[in-house]
Amino acid sequence: MQSTDIIDAVNAVLRGTRIRQRELADFCRVTQGHVSKVLSRKVPPSPRLEANLKDWLVKVNGTGAPASSDLDEAMSRLRNAPDDQRMHILHILTNLSALV
Repeated sequence: MQSTDIIDAVNAVLRGTRIRQRELADFCRVTQGHVSKVLSRKVPPSPRLEANLKDWLVKVNGTGAPASSDLDEAMSRLRNAPDDQRMHILHILTNLSALV
């Protein structure tokens, strides 16, 4: 899916639901102003934001409300975390799996 297709899909979901740009921005970990500029095509989405928009579209599942999947949210947050935090989390998970 190209950036333009993703933006079109996000705009369609926002128009057809009560979800606000603020909620989308919180999910993507950017400001509402940045989301507004991306959705109005004033600035292109970064690869990370594009991935987050795809994740968000999967989460809404056409229901107009985010799905309640804690794992999806945790994976999105991990993907958005700074590199050093991701490495720290992976070390912790590696150590936990050694205990099992």
